[in-house]
Amino acid sequence: MDVVGVGTIVAAAGHGPGHIEFAHSVGSGQTVDITNGYGLQSGFVQVDAASLYHAKTDLSMGQLVLERLKASS
Repeated sequence: MDVVGVGTIVAAAGHGPGHIEFAHSVGSGQTVDITNGYGLQSGFVQVDAASLYHAKTDLSMGQLVLERLKASS
């Protein structure tokens, strides 16, 4: 489902992997916080439709995967 409104979604690995996958749109009123929580593993967020992802993202420790997006450094 689409994620709309205002709020914060936390992908934190506490005692296990913190994995979130967005299959549809994520609105600009959302904040996605990717961190390692209390454990040694890092949070993981996968975005299936990068063109529909408009959230502010705080990537302090973890991974953000934007499917079907080609990039190089």
